Amino acid sequence: MIQDTFDMQSSIVDELKNDSSFLLALKVQDKENKELLSKKINLQRLNMELFETKNPPLVSIYFSDASESNNYLLNYAVLKIETYTFSRLQAKPLVKAIKNIMREKFKLRIVSEGEEPCDIRNVYKYVIEYLPMTWS
Repeated sequence: MIQDTFDMQSSIVDELKNDSSFLLALKVQDKENKELLSKKINLQRLNMELFETKNPPLVSIYFSDASESNNYLLNYAVLKIETYTFSRLQAKPLVKAIKNIMREKFKLRIVSEGEEPCDIRNVYKYVIEYLPMTWS
């Protein structure tokens, strides 16, 4: 189903919060704990100057760009999901849970993924990119 970017972000978060493997990898025992979830799931690009090293593992889910398609009602959007953990080993179950949800619930395939440098010492950053169609 095609949505606008705000609705799509909300739908992604809803699906992630209902996935036990994602919550386990994120170290969240109670999905009703809104204060903890707000520290663990961000809906914008993280500002590294405000990054708190006690918060990982965490994810950042945001649209970095959108461009026109052949249909003026639709855009090709760039959806980025960034994971921040203390190690590559800790990132693996988190990334795996995200990929499964995005493939099964949203029928999206990865267009780019990989490790990126992180400005925070001893924090491992892994980025997954998707190109969903969104309403313009």
